[in-house]
Amino acid sequence: MKDSYKVYWNNVLIGEVVITGVDMWYLDCTWNGYDNDDCKTFEKQAATQILKEVIQNPDLSKVLKVVLVNANNGKIYCLVMKLEKPDLFMRQVVAEETLQKFFPDR
Repeated sequence: MKDSYKVYWNNVLIGEVVITGVDMWYLDCTWNGYDNDDCKTFEKQAATQILKEVIQNPDLSKVLKVVLVNANNGKIYCLVMKLEKPDLFMRQVVAEETLQKFFPDR
C-alpha cells in the first residue's frame, strides 16, 4: 500500500495525495481535493499553470508551493507543476538554499 500525504497550501489543509511515481525530484501523484474554497482556488490555479514556464522559471510569483505531511509527520516540500485531475505533478524542493527561498518559515 502506498503512503497517503495531507496537502497544505498557505498553511491550509486542502486535500490528500498518494505518490504514484518518483523521478529524481519529480513526483507523480493521485490528487484528492477537499470540498473547501481554498482547495477550489488551488485547483483552478494548478490546472492553469503553464508547465513549461514553471520548469524554466520556478521563481515566478505564481508558483504554487505545498507541503506534504505523512502519518508520521514527515514533510516533503514541493512546487506544483500541473494538475490534470486526478493527477498532480510536483517537484520536490530539497536544497537548503531553495528551501529557504520558497519555504522560509518551515
